[in-house]
Parts: sequence; structure tokens; C-alpha cells
Amino acid sequence: MVSKRLLVRFISVVIIVALFLIMLDVSVPYLRRVAEEQKIAGSWGNQLKWSEKFEQSDKIIRSLHHQIQDLESALETKKSQLIKIEEQKEEISTEESNPLYMDGDKVLHFLHEQISKARVLKGQRLRNEYSVNEFRMFDRTFVYKMDLGLKQRPQDVISSRYDWNSEFPSVINFGVESLNSGGRRLEVTPTYRFTEKDFVHGLSRTEAGMGVHYELVYKPISSANLPKDIKLFYVTVFRPLAPPKAIQTRSSPTSETVYFIVPLQNRIDTFQMFMEYFKDTIQADQNVHLTVVYFGKVGLFSLNQEMEEFRNKTGFTQFSVVSVLNEEFSRGKALQRGVNSLTVENPLLFFCDIDIAFSPEFLTQCRSHSQAGVSVFYPVVFSLYNPSVVFDKDTVPELRDRQVIKNNYGFWRDFGFGMTCQYKSDFVEIGGFDLNIRGWGTEDSLLYRKFSQSNLQVIRTPVNTLFHHWHAKECDASWAKEQYESCLKSRARTEGSMKDLGLLYFKMKESLEEKES
Repeated sequence: MVSKRLLVRFISVVIIVALFLIMLDVSVPYLRRVAEEQKIAGSWGNQLKWSEKFEQSDKIIRSLHHQIQDLESALETKKSQLIKIEEQKEEISTEESNPLYMDGDKVLHFLHEQISKARVLKGQRLRNEYSVNEFRMFDRTFVYKMDLGLKQRPQDVISSRYDWNSEFPSVINFGVESLNSGGRRLEVTPTYRFTEKDFVHGLSRTEAGMGVHYELVYKPISSANLPKDIKLFYVTVFRPLAPPKAIQTRSSPTSETVYFIVPLQNRIDTFQMFMEYFKDTIQADQNVHLTVVYFGKVGLFSLNQEMEEFRNKTGFTQFSVVSVLNEEFSRGKALQRGVNSLTVENPLLFFCDIDIAFSPEFLTQCRSHSQAGVSVFYPVVFSLYNPSVVFDKDTVPELRDRQVIKNNYGFWRDFGFGMTCQYKSDFVEIGGFDLNIRGWGTEDSLLYRKFSQSNLQVIRTPVNTLFHHWHAKECDASWAKEQYESCLKSRARTEGSMKDLGLLYFKMKESLEEKES
């Protein structure tokens, strides 16, 4: 429709300009001829008047010529705009089949379907009690939730997350507007206006694939204009999800090399187990490189011997050992040295520890969710509990058999940020590790914090391809306070589940009571 209107205007302007030019072609010679005749036949005074008129006409003609040039320029501009609109029309026509381009009636129909599927106003027969989709409660300040999250808090401040800070206040205000627009039906006098201060609490839950369901409760601060038996008001809100829309499509080579960087001091036996997993990986995907940064002289010969045997058995040569002989161990320094040792242009890094078991599928996850200048990948590993706590001595499964995602086997290590995939350019741009930190811990969380405060996307998700093996953990009281307390908390959480630790406590208590008796 837009292009047709412009075409009509374009043709109209062309016709007007053409008529104007014809009039000029006729009028100019005529004026000149009249002037000449008057000049010959008339008196000197008449000749002077006609000369003045001719000069005025000449000025008008020159002005008209300038206007014609401006019109021609405007016509060229309109013509180019018309061509662009025709091109855009062709692009839009290819997208009209997308649900986002549906007309108003179709959109309303789609939204009503989403609401009916969600069964907002009526219940739904479920398979069992485990299928119930729980709500979370919120007021104007806090969200109360069963999923404790990284902070391990049963309640959290709404303003602490940008998405909550946008979601909850907006839906509270929407409820206020709904009450004010439906006052008569709610038996509220027109003089009373609800505000967000009348909001008491709300419930929310997400219906997967359909939208978000809210139940909002309001209690007017002043009841002067309300019937005595009406004290509470309720608004049920459903925010339907729109049809899916592809925002971006991209591809990446599956052959891109992933550069493992592993810090190490002593623990050669554990490193041998790590190399068993590494061998499984290179049998499926050889596009990897391993850099081991070793601190100290003790055990360095054994490490080099281990790597030489690995090369002879597998033929794998894409590895290097960086030795740091006379410095105190620091994980941050070790990883930084490993990054600096790489000479290839902008490699894809994977910071890894020797207590991590990984499958070849992790390489695909690492490549998929790391983009230079766009995103860094921070997988959440599944951390295995102390087998002597969660299993009987005679029934402890083999290590590989314990690598199963179950409640009684381990937990998602949501407080750990040591395993990460990122490009060297992003690592360098963000400033790398804090090299003043001694020993293990804190360096990873500080790096994670810097990325979270940058313009890069932080892709944080549990993965089914990384397992953290339990090992005895020593916390040095001489470390910085934050680092030492973080170590103690990590040690406490990795021993066993709350149930297992409770059973262990009661067994020890009973055993002590029996000895005393």
C-alpha cells in the first residue's frame, strides 16, 4: 500500500512539472515578442515601463528555473526511496509466514490458546505429587523461593537481579491499573484509586512453553470508600509467551583446537588418572592441546617421564610442560603462565584441574558457547561426595561408575568457577587473574566477577560432561580471610549431602554413648 501511494504521488509531480515547463515554453517567447513590439511602436515612457516589466519577468523565470531544478532533485530522491521500499516489500513478503507478522485477530487467538493451555483459572490432573509446578512468593521487596541459588538464600532482594527488578514491579503496577479500570465491578467507589502501596503479596510460576502465571493480592490502605465486608482484592495475570523467533543463526568449525591449561604441583598419581580421561578424549577428537604448568622440582622428572610415555603409547604430540621451579604455588599464576606460553593467534582456552573427569562431548559444548568478543562459557560441574561418607565400605562403586548425576552421589558445584572456556583475547582484555593470591581458590571467582561486570555474555549452566572427583582438601589458616573461609565452606559442602552428614553424626553420637555406657 505504501509503495502504491508513493507511485501515485510520483506520477502526479511529474505531470505538474511537465505542464509547468510547457507553460514556460509558451509564455517566455510571447513576453519577448510583446516587449519588442511595444519597444518599436510605443512612446519612450511606454518602452521604459515594458522594459521594467520584462526585467521582472526575467527574474521570475530565473526563479522558476531554480524551483524546477529543486523539483527534479526531489523527484530523484522520491524515486530512490520508492526503489528501497520495493526492495523492503520483497524482504517482508518472505517473512509474512512467521507468527510474529500475524494480524491482530490471529495474535489474539494465539494468546487465548496459550492461556487456555496454561489452565490458569482451573486445575489440571497430574501424574503424581512430584508433577506439581510450585509458585514462588514475592512482595514489593523480596522474592521467597525454594531454589536457593548461588547465594544459598531462601529469600532474595528483588533489586539484586535486573530481570526481577523489571518483572515484579511491572506486574504489580499492571494489577493496579486493572483494579482501577474495573472499579465498579469490584464494588469500589470511583473516588478510590489503587496504588502499588496497596499491594500485599503475589505468587508467580512459569508454565513452560506458555507463559508466566501471577496471582496478585491487594489490600487498600484506606477503607473509607469501601464496603465493610470487602477488604482484599485479587488479580490473576498471565503473561503469554510469544511465538518463537529466530534471532541469529551461526556456525563454527568442529575442528577448532581447544587448549587445555592445567596447573599442577606434586600429585602425579592423580595426574595419571587425568591422562586416562584425556586419552579417551583424543581417541574421539584430536583437536586439542595440553599445557601443564608444574610448580617445584620434586616430581618434575616423573611428570616429564609420564608425558613421554603417553606420547609413545598414543602418538599424541600436541602438549607442552611449563616448569616454575622456585616460586610458591598459585593457581592463578600457573594458569596465567600457561596462557602466556601459547604463541598461536587467539586460542580457545579451557582452564582445567586434574580432579576433573570429562567426556569428548564437552569439547562441543566448549566450542559452541564461547565466542570471541561475545561470550565466555562457565560450566557448572557435578561434584562427587566423599565415598567413605555416602557409601558403605564394602559397596563403594568404582570411580567411573560413580560419575552419575544423582542426589546421593554428588551436587552441582554452583560456587565453583575454576572450569571455564574463553578466548585468549577476552581473557587478556578483562585483565587476567589476580596474581597476588596465594594457593588455591578466590582467583577464579574474581575473574568470574570481572566478566559478569563486562559487556560479554556469561554462559553459566550445569553440564553433563564434567565431574569433579572428591579429594581431601587442606585449608591454610595463613591465607587471606576470604580465601580461607571459602576453602572451609567448600570442604564442608563436598563431604556429603545433608542427609548423609546427619546420619553420620547420629551414628557417631550413638557410638560414643555406647562407649560411655
